This record gives sequence, C-alpha cells and structure tokens, in this order.
Amino acid sequence: MLTCSRLLQVVLVVSIPAGAADVITQPRRAFGLGDLRTVAASPDEARLASAGQTGAFLWDAQSGEVLHRLEAHGVPVTAVTFSPDGRALLTGARDGTIRLWAVDTGASLRTFLGHQREINALAFAPDGRSFVSAGRDNSARVWSVEDGGLLHNLVVPGSFIHDAAFAPDGNHVATADDSPTNNVGLWDLATGARIRSFGEHVGPAWAVAFLTNGLLASAGEDRTVRLWNPTTGERVRTLEGATGGVFSLIPATHALSVLGACLDGRVLEWDAASGEVRRSFKKDPFSALSAPPDLDPLTIATVDNLIHTIDPATGAIVRTYEGHTSSTTTAVAFSPDERYVLSGGTEALTRLWNRTNARPVRTFLGQGAGTAAAAFSPDGTLVLTTIGFPQKAAQLWRTETGQLERELLGHTDWLTAAVFSADGSRIATSAQDATVRLWDTATGNLLRTFTGHVGTVLSVALSPNGRIVAGGGPFFDPTVRLWNAQTGELLRTFEANAGHVEALGFSPSGAVLMVGWEDGLLRLFDVGTGDLVREIVVPAGFLDAATFSPDGELILTGESFPSFTARLWDARSGELLRVFVGHTWSVNAVAFNPRGNWILTGGDNVRLWNISDVLARLHTTRTAGGLELRWRLGTLQQAASLKGPWDSVPDAISPWTVPGDQSAAFYRVATIDEP
Repeated sequence: MLTCSRLLQVVLVVSIPAGAADVITQPRRAFGLGDLRTVAASPDEARLASAGQTGAFLWDAQSGEVLHRLEAHGVPVTAVTFSPDGRALLTGARDGTIRLWAVDTGASLRTFLGHQREINALAFAPDGRSFVSAGRDNSARVWSVEDGGLLHNLVVPGSFIHDAAFAPDGNHVATADDSPTNNVGLWDLATGARIRSFGEHVGPAWAVAFLTNGLLASAGEDRTVRLWNPTTGERVRTLEGATGGVFSLIPATHALSVLGACLDGRVLEWDAASGEVRRSFKKDPFSALSAPPDLDPLTIATVDNLIHTIDPATGAIVRTYEGHTSSTTTAVAFSPDERYVLSGGTEALTRLWNRTNARPVRTFLGQGAGTAAAAFSPDGTLVLTTIGFPQKAAQLWRTETGQLERELLGHTDWLTAAVFSADGSRIATSAQDATVRLWDTATGNLLRTFTGHVGTVLSVALSPNGRIVAGGGPFFDPTVRLWNAQTGELLRTFEANAGHVEALGFSPSGAVLMVGWEDGLLRLFDVGTGDLVREIVVPAGFLDAATFSPDGELILTGESFPSFTARLWDARSGELLRVFVGHTWSVNAVAFNPRGNWILTGGDNVRLWNISDVLARLHTTRTAGGLELRWRLGTLQQAASLKGPWDSVPDAISPWTVPGDQSAAFYRVATIDEP
C-alpha cells in the first residue's frame, strides 16, 4: 500500500504551521501487556481475562493466546469479572469508568459512568441482568446491564468499598469497606437501604461472598474469615488458619465451602459446616485469585506478572501464561537488521521481541530491580544490560543464544546508564557512585574512570568518533561534563537549573550535543564552542528521554506526568511535528530504527510507530533555477491535478529541482507501508 505525504504545487510552498502537529493514538503494534493486577476465569473455563496498567486482555485458556486487547479505557484497569453465562466481561478502571465487552468479539458494548475514583471490584447478579461495582469513592453502585442505567447508589461515607457481592436471591448486596467499625454491610435493593452491619473485623474488611446455603462470609486485614447469618446478623463461625490478611473469597457451588487467598500467598479452603481447613498450600505472594464454580482449577495473578493455573488439591502449577511485563520500561532498541526489538525495565528479564509480530523471542535474566540499559552492539551480536545485585555491573549477552558473554565489574554502586560506542569497541557506563567509566568491549577491561560529578551520574553518551565522553548529573548538580576519552581531561561543562539531566546524545556528525533536563528543557550545544544552538521547551512538564534520529534531522522525546506522551521534533527548527499518545505511564525510553522511519516508545509497555510519512514530507527552496524539492524517504510523484493520476518522476533523487519555466504541476512523495 502507498501512503502519501503533503501535496505541493510548483508555484506554492507548503509547510506545516507551527503548533499544528499531528496527534497519533494508534501504534502499529505493542510489545508486552504491561503489569498484571487482576485476573478472572470464565465459568466454562474456556477464557481468561487479565488486566493491569495498559488495559484488559481476553485469553484462550487452552492455547494461551491473547484473543482480544481491550484497551479502550486508556487508563489502568483494576477489576474484571465474567457474566454468569460467560458471554460478557466487565472491566473497571482507575478513573471510575466501567465497560461491558462481548467475549467472542472483544467489542465494547456499553460504558457505565458515575464512579469518581478507582473501581475495586465488580460482581454480576445471579441472573446476569445487573451488576454491582465497588469503588474508592465511598460507593457501591448497582447497574442495569441492558440499558446501562444506575439502579442503586449505596454509600458508605468516608470509606473505600473494597468488595461487593450479590446474595443468591439477587435482592440483597453485601459490601466490605475500610471503616474502623461496622465494615461489612448488607443492603436491601428494594429500598436501597443498609439493613444490617457486621462490625467484628479489626481493621478493614477486604472481601465478602455468599455461600450456597445463604450464609455470608467476610474477611479482611485481621486474618480472619467470619460466617454470618444475614437474616439475624448472628456470627455463625470464625474460620481460622489464615497466615496473612485475606483479600479474596470464592464460594464453591459443589460443596458448602469457601476459598480464601492471603496476602502472603497462602490459599485455604474451609468447610463451612465444621470450620475445618480442607486444603491449604503456599505460593509466592500474588495479587488476585479466580476460579470456576467448582474451584478447579484455580487461577492466580502473580506479582512477577505471570498467570498460573493451579491444581487446588496440591497447589501445583498446571499451566503458566506469559505476556504481562513490567510497566516501567527503562530502555528500548532496534537491532541493526531491524528483526528484533529489545526492551528492559524494572523486572529481572530483559526481553527480545520479533519486530513484525511482537512475539517474544528470548529473555536475558538479570536481577529483580531490572536493568538501566538495553542496547544492541552496532553489529547486533551482543546485548548490553546492567545489574545491581549481587554486584554492580554491566553485562554483555550473545543476542542469538542468550548466553552471558562477560560482566564489566568496577562500579561501587548501581549503574544508571550504559551505551556502546559507534564502532562497538567501547562501552561507557554511569552510576550512583558519581563516576563515568569507559570499558573495552572485547576484554571487559576498565580503560578509564571520569570523576567530578556530585552524587549520581544519571546519563552518559559517547561521541560518534569515540573521543568525547559525556555525563549528566542530578538536580543538585544538574551539570553535563565532557571529558577527553583518552586523557580524562575535562573539556567543557553545561548547566541549567532544570532538574536531573535525563537525556544525553551526540548528533550523528558529533558536532552537536543534546541535553535534556527533567523539567522539560531540551538544549542543543555546539560541541566545539559550547554555544547554544537551539532550545526546545517540552510542554508536557517532565522530560524522561530524548534521542536523535539516525540522520540527525529529528529528535524524539518521552515525557512523564501528566501527559505520558512522546513527541517528534524538527532538530533544525525546533518545530513540533507529531505527538504520540496512549501510554498510561511515563515514557522513559525512546528509539529510532537504523533507517529512521520507525520509532519505539517505552512506558507501560513498548509501542512501535511508523513515521515514514514524516520523512516523506516535501521541503522546498526557491533557487535561480526553479524550485528545489527535498525529502528523506520515498518516491517523488507528479500529477497535473490533485485527483491524479500520479506518476513517479524518473530518476528523481533528493534534492530535485523543478525548472521555473515548467507548467504548473502537483508533487507528492509516496512511501511503502511496511509490515
């Protein structure tokens, strides 16, 4: 498919007006699902739903494939539940919105608006015609599934409502909140009134559930599960054995029992009649528990972003579903051949992805705090990462095998950045030990240590010829220092009272140094003279990342709160060309592919965007010989009318001059839409 850029008549110079940058919301593809917060299993066990920072996702439970990405919320999704018949899914988000989805197609069916804060829990009525939502705005609300209408607003002043459940008769709702007393309530839906309170829990109540015999179970921070007669308010029994606060309760339909999940990872099933523990097992701490009506298998969402199905009898893992990742991406990169995308963040794994289908290829195992760097060597054979425990080091891995090649040891505190030289022979690192260090890639030997910064050095860069090393400091020393790589001599400093130095980069020619300060100040300096060449103020407020395009004509920035955007700038004019929106977390990492027509942005997940049309923009200059046309990508086309037909201009290479005596014509640049 051909995509066309701006059109140009030979007698008319066309440019994009300042402030008219395109806003793009849909990336070409995304890598990783972001962090995992909650999970639900469908009643028939055919589907799973997971949710977190980037949205919600519907899985085929048998194949382990993600069938639908439910990302319309645009904010983190905090609650999910299936309808009793398994045909619909409810999702609740941090901003209080609730959406109903068709499970088969992934289509959004309805949006429910009214909550002012995060949704903590969702539950359908037994007949599936209504549902209750529990929120951090001190309310639980009952909604009609059919028309989206609000049926009841159940308010607990001053208290977050953590959970809500329908009674088997569908006429009552129980709620659990964090009030110091009376933190479990029973509501009559005929009147919307709270008809009973159960106040024996010490501290917040976190979960409620109705058993098949109509008893109400409640649990909370005090590590107890209590059974109540909802008609009389009498406490029937206390279930003991929990080793941590109980955050989830699931009643069994095949027997009079209830399953509970503890914060420390213990899962217990109690016999409701006797109070005895039927089974118990301990897993690593997890964030959510779900199960079909017969409690077999169990599904958990782990704190390390994995979904496990568990044999409830033994606690053994039956199956693992991978795809969720850390939501704090610290580094992204394209491989030189553009086959792969590399991403690293605040998790032990640095991940290698197939660029064309976003499937995982390989992981490089670091340590729990993650990596500050994720970079390919110029020839693509090595991957560079960092670790901070048990030793502070940069690591080199074989790209195609995942084998650890060597570690660069010497820093005395955690590394903050690491980059290859243009020829791959050197590596520069910065760390919290106030130093920048230069290493020999082939041997791992330390070549030189550069000092002078006060406190952590947050960013590092190497000039293309490898002769200059740059390091940037924190807000109390917001200075960039340039050193001679061979002698260690301090060549020049740059400073601005604008927060941390978050980004450093040399232009491809090495003549310009780009410095990005946290407060949104981006400056370009002449390396030879130290003069300020250009200043760009990023309107988002907080700047987290910046890099030059391979030809030095563009600059890509990443920003954090409040916009979570990336922006594309003209490096020569400072003009804002494009804004990329949709991330729900700080865009801490950005990268261009070697040809400069694709970009990566890393925030809650990693996203790939096509900017070929930006490169295909026509730039014009009037000369004595006519009109000079310049473009960076694509094929020049000509037509006598805007309606076409459009024909390629034979042998046209940028810059191309249209003679002044040529009759009027229209020109455009066409690019091929790559997969």
